Amino acid sequence: FTVNLRTRYFSYLSETPFTKEEKEFVDNNKDVTIYIKRESSPIFSFETKKKGASGVFYDLCQLIASKSGFNFTYRPIEEMPVYSQGEEISENFSQILCLPKIGKWQENLSSPFWTVDFSLYYKINKDVVTNRKLTISTADYSSSFDVIRSEFPLAEIVNDVISEKAIKSVLKNKSDFAFLNDYLASFVIQQMRINNVAKLPALTVPVDYHLKLFGPDKDLIKSIINKAIA
Repeated sequence: FTVNLRTRYFSYLSETPFTKEEKEFVDNNKDVTIYIKRESSPIFSFETKKKGASGVFYDLCQLIASKSGFNFTYRPIEEMPVYSQGEEISENFSQILCLPKIGKWQENLSSPFWTVDFSLYYKINKDVVTNRKLTISTADYSSSFDVIRSEFPLAEIVNDVISEKAIKSVLKNKSDFAFLNDYLASFVIQQMRINNVAKLPALTVPVDYHLKLFGPDKDLIKSIINKAIA
């Protein structure tokens, strides 16, 4: 009898982990925009015409979407509504930013949906002089800057924007090291057929990736997304 009553009046509890309020919210607010940095393949790319996007982030976010019921639209982070200095985000509508946890925006983060190691890459057979300021290239990650400043406070950080340029800076002796996402760095090294760049095992930092929630319904969306990630 109790089971029948539960099935009749609280069926949504047995079907999914979402509350009635969360299910109703998704039904009425399916479309949510995710703003994401223009990564090189295979992390994320807007170049695929058929789907509009491809890559690891896309596949993981689509899995979250399928479990949550949301329809995610992906836009470059440059198009995200921001106020002056890029620190205040418009709260007028729901939006999501995909980013590492080690950055300037630390609040309203979802549970981590991907963890990847960041490491130092160097040119094989190059003598690195350690009694001077090191030059470390990276690829436009706020997380990279934070880690480098923590581990090498005297190093000069060069933002090469993309991993390919950071690797080339090491090859051309413009930088002593490149501090990069291992997943992306290994892909770039393989694609460029580079055989004289290697990973330095002395410093490997695991970085969690999250979805940062904005807008008046961010707490509700965060709860829904976290249940989809779990």
